[in-house]
Formats: sequence, C-alpha cells, structure tokens
Amino acid sequence: MNIAVLSGKGGTGKTTVAVNLARVLHCRYVDSDVEAPNGFLFLQPDIQDKADVSVQIPQIDEQRCNYCLACVKHCQFNALFGTDSSIVFFEKLCHSCGLCSLVCKQNAIKEVPRRVGYVEFGSSAGAECWQGVLIPGEPVTGPVIDALKARLDGDLSIIDCPPGSSCSVVAAADKTDLALLVTEPTPFGVHDLHMAVQVTEKLNLPRAIIINRSEGQDAIIQDYANATGIPIIGRLPFSLEAAQIVSRGELLVDKEEWRQRFQNLAEAVRELIACTS
Repeated sequence: MNIAVLSGKGGTGKTTVAVNLARVLHCRYVDSDVEAPNGFLFLQPDIQDKADVSVQIPQIDEQRCNYCLACVKHCQFNALFGTDSSIVFFEKLCHSCGLCSLVCKQNAIKEVPRRVGYVEFGSSAGAECWQGVLIPGEPVTGPVIDALKARLDGDLSIIDCPPGSSCSVVAAADKTDLALLVTEPTPFGVHDLHMAVQVTEKLNLPRAIIINRSEGQDAIIQDYANATGIPIIGRLPFSLEAAQIVSRGELLVDKEEWRQRFQNLAEAVRELIACTS
C-alpha cells in the first residue's frame, strides 16, 4: 500500500504531516520532492545505500556524421542544432527519448549516460527512509522520482510528494493507492486544494483531506468537502508551539500532546486503507 501525501500549494505542512504520520504508522517514508527534499531533516536516518540516477543522451560521432540534419529535424525539444559542418547538442533540453539515434542512417549517434541526481536509502527508529535528490539546475525530475518508486514493494509507504500540481506531482502520485490532501482553511488553501483534487481524479485515486492550522473555523474547506464528497479525516490546530518545534527540525510526535493527535490521524488512515484494500 502506497499512500501519496499531496498539497496543492507549498507551505501547508505536507512534509510535517508526512514525516510524523510515517513515524506513528511505523512505515516507510519516501521523500519524492526531489528538487527540495527535507523530510530527512526531521527523521535523521542512517544512510545505508546510495545510487546515482542517470539519463541517456546522444553522443555524436563526427567521423560518421554526414550532417544530413535528420536528428535536428526530428528532435521535438530543440536539443539539437546543426549546420552543414557541425552539430550542437543542448543537454538540458534533451528528454532522452532516443529518437535522434533511431533516425540517424549513418549510425553516428550512440546513447551515453548523464548523471542527473541520486537516491538514498536508510532507516530511522527501525523504519525505512528513502529520498531522491535532483542535481541543482537539472530541469527534469521524473527520472529521479522513477528511480525511487522502482524499489517500492508491497510494504506500507508514505510518499511525500512535491507541492503543487505539476508533472512532478503526477509522477510521484501515479500508481499509488490512496491520496491524503493536506490543506489550510484559507482562500488560497481551497483554491490549490481543488487543483490537487483534479490531479487525483485524473489518476483515479481514493482521497481524503487533512486540515492543517485549523482554528476551528474551517467552513471554507468543509463546504468544499461537502460539495465534492471527499472526507475530512483530521484537523491539526494552528499552534505557535508546533511552529517552534518544526523550525528546530524536531518531530511533533515526540511531544505527547501531538503524538495523540497523529495517532488519531493514523487510525483514520488505517480505516481508509481497510476500505480501499
């Protein structure tokens, strides 16, 4: 069972919910926000394995190339530019589709690996902790996210997705079993919650809402939940103490008051799992 934790916008407390929920569920935590992973700051795992992530890019043999420019004409991402005497390759525009090597009749193009990031695997408090890291400046997150998800098995995993509703979110949430949508009771919160809901609809995921920073006046989210039929399974209060704990890189569940709240949330998640299994 893979549970995707999403938020339509950054700053709603998605990672805070994901790391604390993973701790009380004693399950695997997977940080797929590869552009800015920060779950390990809280969990402090012992890293036991690390692997590079590479993509395939074209390498042109100038001795074989006759500058027919077939590769340039067929590249849909403008990663190749050519004249009658040279070919220029823009590696950051390449999507590793391999089409250029297929259309080259001179067999002047071969594919070679280019490192774009890495994945790390460790453990904290007896539970597995995984994360992917994209090299700064790299434009495509999919290969690193795919490398993380390729190792998933049937064990319960909390997948901390990137914020928003971009292609990275789709890659992280695709083929999961349940989506938990973390939001806040503000106009921005409900607007971006709706975008995250649209992603889960396209992926055909069962889903539930968790309201963070609740002050007991959550009508804007409650009305949306009622209109869409999405259950609200938990509310976490607005709290200066919580902000201070998180700012120190500590887990909320290490405090008894907060541990009980997350245990209640974990029980609601277990009920959802039972309904979707």
